Order: sequence, then structure tokens, then C-alpha cells
Amino acid sequence: MTIQQFRKIQAEGLFQDFSWPGGLESFSKVNLIYAWNGTGKTTLSRVMNEFGNDSESNKMDTEIQFESETILASELNSRGYQVKVFNSDYISNSIGEVKKGTAEAIYIVGKEAKEIQDSITDIERELIAKENEKLTNENNCNIATDNLENFYSSKAAEIKKALRGTGISQYYDYDKREYKKYLEKVVKEKIGSVSKNGNLDSLLKKLVESNDTNQNSDEPQEPDDLLEKINVSQKKIYDTFNQELPDLALIENEVKDILKEAVILIPLKDLQNNNTDKEKWIKQGLEIYNSENSGDCPWCLQSVPTDRITNLENYFNDSFNKLNKKITSCLKSIDSNDAKLSDALTFNNTDRDLYSEIIADYALAKSEFDKEIGIAKKWLMSIKEDISKKQANIASVLDITVSAPNITFNSIKSINKTIDEHNQKCEDHEKNIKSAAGEYINASISNEIIEIVNMKNTELDHSKLITENKEKIKELKESIEQLQEEAKNAQVPIQELNDEINDFFGHSEIKFVRQENGYIIHRGNEEISELSDGETSIIALLYFLKSLNSEKINHDKLIVVIDDPVSSMDSSNFFRAASFIGERIFGFHQVFIFTHNFVLFRQTLKIAISNLGKERIKSYILKAKIDKDGVRSSTIALLPNALKVYYSEYHFLFESILNASEDETLSLEWHYNLPNMARRLLESFLSFKFPNDKEDLTALLRGDKIIFDRSKKESLIKFLHTYSHKEFIFDPSQEENNLSEARNIIKDLINLIKSLDEEHYNGMVKSLD
Repeated sequence: MTIQQFRKIQAEGLFQDFSWPGGLESFSKVNLIYAWNGTGKTTLSRVMNEFGNDSESNKMDTEIQFESETILASELNSRGYQVKVFNSDYISNSIGEVKKGTAEAIYIVGKEAKEIQDSITDIERELIAKENEKLTNENNCNIATDNLENFYSSKAAEIKKALRGTGISQYYDYDKREYKKYLEKVVKEKIGSVSKNGNLDSLLKKLVESNDTNQNSDEPQEPDDLLEKINVSQKKIYDTFNQELPDLALIENEVKDILKEAVILIPLKDLQNNNTDKEKWIKQGLEIYNSENSGDCPWCLQSVPTDRITNLENYFNDSFNKLNKKITSCLKSIDSNDAKLSDALTFNNTDRDLYSEIIADYALAKSEFDKEIGIAKKWLMSIKEDISKKQANIASVLDITVSAPNITFNSIKSINKTIDEHNQKCEDHEKNIKSAAGEYINASISNEIIEIVNMKNTELDHSKLITENKEKIKELKESIEQLQEEAKNAQVPIQELNDEINDFFGHSEIKFVRQENGYIIHRGNEEISELSDGETSIIALLYFLKSLNSEKINHDKLIVVIDDPVSSMDSSNFFRAASFIGERIFGFHQVFIFTHNFVLFRQTLKIAISNLGKERIKSYILKAKIDKDGVRSSTIALLPNALKVYYSEYHFLFESILNASEDETLSLEWHYNLPNMARRLLESFLSFKFPNDKEDLTALLRGDKIIFDRSKKESLIKFLHTYSHKEFIFDPSQEENNLSEARNIIKDLINLIKSLDEEHYNGMVKSLD
């Protein structure tokens, strides 16, 4: 069973919607397909390369006539058939260059070895990328580490500057080592570590992992507040209040006793009017009289009667005198106690330069003390008035006007407590400064811990990436080593390939020599840096033909497709290639050969006919066209008679251009290859018309050797240079040359040939007829 027809192809390029032309003969065992570049032969070879591929990756919808039934092309594999395709894809997939240097290139031969080497190359690229990535991460990690260390240094410098004025020597040389000690302590507190082991780096890692940078429950003071404590100078020590204050309750009892004490007086007629001032005056005069003992009145200097003195003394008796002394003493005591209170108030109102944290408590106690002193003084004045009234009415029983206030003077204790605290701070000044300095450092670090953790986290992130890079680099290197071992086993037997090269060229000048996972190439005894495109194509073709003899391939069910095997070869190798192909492929089940080279086409056709006979050979041509909607497509047709009869491409070109010049409609299917065909025809004609002329086409047309209308020659030059060898379709409707002008230029080309060699022209026309 052989492939008879391509019933339907919906693939890509010019075969998006192909169906087998009506009346076209079916394929045979060997099928030669002549196709110009741009007519879809490479696309068709790629379509056929998917024959037998039933995977989801095969998006092509292709049906083939397989003897008497129509099947999907993807079903070929399930029926035991294999399709092997040689094309430009095969060359790039089978011959690979691993690396280039000024004098060395390592080549890989064989699809499997090439795929392995491509994998190695891809992994090596990834390895280089990972090594560069590792270097970048190492650099970033170093930067992050430096940033953290610089942060420690800058913060240590800030602390040193802040504590420089404390006078404490340990802060004179404060640096990042001391800062990191404090930081280690703070971190241990945050993660609850009591272990003495573990450096700061490991502790910070644990803190980053715990993701706990919150402040402790006991919030530290703000560093600025602590600086105020640190910068306070040492204060003066003050005495506490130790003065004795009056016992108001005791005074009250004394006063009450005096006010209640009554004196019985012997009445005198002149002192019965309650004239207190007179009584005081007389009593005072009696005291003076007795003290002078002169017997005369100190006022009138007259002798005082004895009975008068006796009566007065009876009136001012001992009880009176005693009580009067008590009253006098009490008044003095009240004044003395009032003075004590005034002295205490004076002590309390003395300004004191206290520590700021004590001032508020001291002021509160002082205010309470001043209030108590005021109340006490006011009460003393009240009882003083009561005593004075008793003195004037010594014989009367009186009551105290105001009871003693309940004053304990506990405010004195509060005052003395604040002063004691102040004095203690004075004594502990250096110790407190050290403590405040420690609190300041702790508070500063606590406020900076989030920033430190973020910086450490950045360092750890890069460190983690470095570890990942190292693991990936190790993995990639192991993969490369494994693939290199596989590559050694996948390489083709090089001696067999060298023998094929020797057979092809007829000498052993080019040969492969094993090196590393591939081969270097020798030309003679010298190593060469690279193969030419033609040599690469030849070696790929030889390897392809050699690989078809594998024991894994069933020749009875092998379909071989060869696309343009001589595209990059020089002309000297065309016949060799045709011979090699002819000698090695005709034993296979079915063969398809595509070529744009007429020499190879003709030679292969001759060899095929000589080996198999005409009845088993079919010749076709691919034609590309563009329809009225501008859609490009390609179709298959039988080989034109000009190519069949004469085995001459020149006949085919001449006939095609002649027909185009005579076609009044010049249908759109001509436009695809018309410029290329015109150029090829003209170049072929001029090469044998002027065999010794080395000028290029343009110079030759513009020279004096070709006698023809100059304007027509220029139009022809412009037409050929503008539209030949283009990758797009010539569409006169979109260019300055319309359909009529294109036909006229083609007519000019035929007329130019006729004018230069009419005998040749007539002979060609007659041979075609």
C-alpha cells in the first residue's frame, strides 16, 4: 500500500486549504517534484514529516488516499509505516556546533546526540545564568551585611555622642562592639533565650523566624526623655525639717484650765466698778511700791497709809497673783509657739534645686504644710484673745472660743521624704546616670529593632537565594555530567560516517575525529574551524541516508521524503548527490524528492528510470498562485512537457515566458514566479550568448553589446531588480507596474532574445511546437 494522493491538507503556509486536483495522476513508488523557491515545497515536506504523528501536538488536518481507502495521515504509524524526512530542519537538528573558537569547533552528529547536546547547551546556559545569579545574590548579601554593620557603627556613634557628657569613662570609646552586646541582650529578651550560647547572628535569625518585633509589655522610655536624666548635673544635698512644732492639744488644755480658774477678791470700794484698766494700774503701782520699799507712793511721792497697803494686798492676794502669772506665762507660750510656726514656715519657703522627678511631690507636701501652719497660727491668735479676756476678767470663768484644730503635721514627713529622695539621688548620681545611660541604649535599640530585623531579613533572603543557587548549580552540573555520558553513547559510529564522506567526495580529505562529546573536523591533517553550508548539507544527507539502514527500520514500510538536498552545494556535487540518492533509496517502500535544482531533478530522474523503469516514476511540479482575493496557495500538477521531453529547464523557462507574453489576460497565477522566471531565462540566454563576458546583468544590458531600445532595457532592469528574488508575491495591482505593463515587459524580454539571436528564437519556438 502506498500513498496515492493528498486528499486534503489543512496545515500552514500555502497548504492551508489544499485538495487533490481533479484529473491529476496518483503518486507512484518514486515521485520527483520540481518546485521553485516560494512554491511551498519546504512546507509540504514539513507536513509530511508529521505523517504518522498522532499526538495532540499535531495540529494538521491531513487526509491521504492510501490505496483504496482514505485515512488520516496520522494513522500511518499505527499501520506500521514510518516516514523519514530530510529537509533544512533535519540538517539543523542533526549537525550541531557546540562551541566556536578561532581554531576549534566541536560538532555533534546525529539527531539523538544533537538533542542531547542541545539539552546540555540549554542547561549550560541555565548554569551560567544561575552562577551569575549567585554572584549577584552574593554581592547583594555582602551589601546587606555591610549595611547592617554600618548601621551598628552609626548608631554606636550616636550613642557615644549622646553619652559623651556624662563623665562616665566607659562611654568615651563606645563602638559597635558594645552596641552589639546590648543588642544581643535585647534580642534574647524578645525571644526568651536565657542561653549564653549563640552569637548575635544566630539570635537575629531566630528573631526573624519568630516574626516578633513587638515591644515588650514594659515599654521602655523614649530615648529623648532619658537623655534629660542623663544630662542633669549633680544637685546640692539639703537638710530635712527637724524643728519642734507646738502641741496644739496640750496648749488647748492649758488654756482651758486658766479660763476656768476663778479668784476670790476682797472688795474695795474704789475697785468695784469693774474698771479693769484702773485695777491693772493699781496692781502695777503696788508691785512697784513693794519693790522700792520706800514707804512713799511712786506716783505722788507722799507717804501711803498703812491700811491702804494692807487692803490692796488683801485685794491682790496669792490666788490672784498665781493665776495672773499663769496667764502671763501662757501668753508668752502662745507667742513663742507662734514664732516657732513662723520659723517653720520660713524653712519651708526656702527655694530648693531639686531633681525634676521629685519637684511635684515636694510642692504638694509643701503646700499642705503651709496650709497646716496657717491654720495653727490662726488658732493661736484666737486663744491668745481668750487668755487676754481672762486676764482682764481674772475673777470670771470663761470658755475657749475655738477648739484646737486636728493637725498632725504629717506633711512634714512627706517633705522630709522628698528631701531624703533628693539627697539619695545626689549620693547615687553617678550610679543613676549609668543606669539611665543603659536605659537610653536599651530604648534606642528597642526603637531600632524593627529596622535591624528588616535589614537582617534582607541579608537572610539573599543568603537563602545563594543556598538555593548552590543547590541548583550542583543539580545542573550533575545533569550535564549525566547527559555527557549519554552523549558519548548516542554518537554515530564515526568511522562509518567518514567512509561515507570518503565515498561521496572520492577522497578522505575531510574526516571527523572524536573529541569530548563530539568531533573536530580535519581537512587533510589540519584541524579546521568550521564547515561550509554546502559541506554541512552533504554530511547531513550522508548521515540521513546511512541512518535509513538502521535495523530498527522496516524498509518495506518506509516512506522517504527528501527536500532540496543540494540547496547549499556547489554545482560539482550535484551529480554525486543524485548518484548517492539514487543508489540508496530505491529499495524503500515509497520515495518523494523535492528540488528546485533542475540539474539534480534531471539527473535523479534519469537514475530512477534506469533503476525502476518509467512506469514506476512520476514527475510533478508545484505551482504557487494568488487568487483575486489576494490569498496565496500552492497546488500540484504533472511536470510540463518542456521539462519532460527535453530534460531542459531552459526550454521550460522559454515556453513559460513566451506563453505569458502571448496571454492577453495574464491571469494572476502567473504573478507569483514571473519575475524570477524572467530573470533566470535572461541570465541563461546571456550566459551562452556572451560566454566570455564577466559583467553582471545590469552592466551587460546597459552596455553597447546589446542593441535594443534603451528605455525598454531600463524598464526590464527595474522590473527584474524590483520583483525577482522577493519573499512576497508580485502583485501589479499594488505596484507601479500594472498587469498591462508587466505583460509588455515580458514581451520586451522575448523580443530582446529574438533581436539578439533570431535563429535561436525560431529554433526554440519550433522545438516547442
